[in-house]
Amino acid sequence: MKKTLEWTHPALHLVQKALVAAVAIIAAVGLFALPVTAYAEDAPVTDLTTAPAHKKTATDNGDGTYKITLSVTGNSVQSTTTSHADVIVVMDTSYSMNYSQRGDYIDYYRPSRLSVAKDAVNSLAEKLLANNTDDNPDAVRISLVTFGGYATTSKSFTTDLQGFQTTVTGLKTGSSREATGGTN
Repeated sequence: MKKTLEWTHPALHLVQKALVAAVAIIAAVGLFALPVTAYAEDAPVTDLTTAPAHKKTATDNGDGTYKITLSVTGNSVQSTTTSHADVIVVMDTSYSMNYSQRGDYIDYYRPSRLSVAKDAVNSLAEKLLANNTDDNPDAVRISLVTFGGYATTSKSFTTDLQGFQTTVTGLKTGSSREATGGTN
C-alpha cells in the first residue's frame, strides 16, 4: 500500500521542502565522505587520512515528520600561523608643512601640518608595535622615509617604539620657501 501525504496548509508545504532539503544534504554528506582536518586544542594527532566516522538516522515521528540526526567524529590537529608586517611611513618635510591646516600661511595659534602629522604617526607606531609580543617580538617593524627636496630614510626598520618616536618628534621642515619638493 502506497501512502500519500496530502499537504493542505501553505506552511506545511514549506516544511516539506525543508525536510526534502535536509534529507538531500544528509545523502550528499554520505556520498562524499572525505577526510576532514579539524582543529582542537590538546587533541592527540593520529592518522589524518582516515575519513571521519559518521552516523546518520532518520526516525519517523508518526505524524508525517522525521527526526534527522547526523553525528561526525574524527581526528584533529592544532595549527598556529604567525605573520609579520613591515610598515614604511612616508612623511612630507617640505617647507609647506610649517603652515597650519587652514591654509598656506604660518599660524602661530594653531598647530602646523608637521606637528599634526607627527602626532598621528607616533600614535600609529604605538598601535602597530603593540602587536609585538615575547613570542613574536618582530611581528611588526616600522621604518620612516621623509621627503622635501629629496627622499631620505630617516629611520630604518625597527621594533623600538621609543627610538622611532624620538626620530619622528625630532623632524624639522626644510628652511626654504622655494619649490624644492613636497606635494605642492
